[in-house]
Amino acid sequence: GFEDAVLNLHGPVATRAAAEFPAALAELRDRLGAGAGPLGFLGGSLGAAVAQLVAAEGTVTPEAMVLLSPLIQLRPLVTAASASYGLSYRWSPSSDDVAQRLDFVARAGEIAENGRPAVRVVVGAEDDRAGILDPADRLVAALAKRYGDPSRVDPVGGLEIGDMDE
Repeated sequence: GFEDAVLNLHGPVATRAAAEFPAALAELRDRLGAGAGPLGFLGGSLGAAVAQLVAAEGTVTPEAMVLLSPLIQLRPLVTAASASYGLSYRWSPSSDDVAQRLDFVARAGEIAENGRPAVRVVVGAEDDRAGILDPADRLVAALAKRYGDPSRVDPVGGLEIGDMDE
């Protein structure tokens, strides 16, 4: 996917995973004998985008989501990653469509309409400001504004690896 990470990696992986999720969930529930009880989603980076995509598009309604160093807005993440490698990503109409679909600040209303799941956004002190931290702040603010109970959106920021041991 290196030649075009948006069209060859981010877009297809998130789209396929979200599309496969309902059937995979049904299969797991059947195999494990689990009922139709409440669900919580946990996803890091692109996995967090998949969790948000499933929640935003209403294919499955989670009770809660934990998003770790999440991809919340693709455009600033790609810009930050490109800059760190000394590259410049050339956006096209197709990649613009992927970025729009994977902009969960813009889609916060859809997440709110699909059950207002409790959301914890966990970011690290070493995460990129423009690509991870700022979008995380924007998502927390956008969801809190739309939820009747803004305490259901919980940011956890600035964690260092050693903090996990405490």
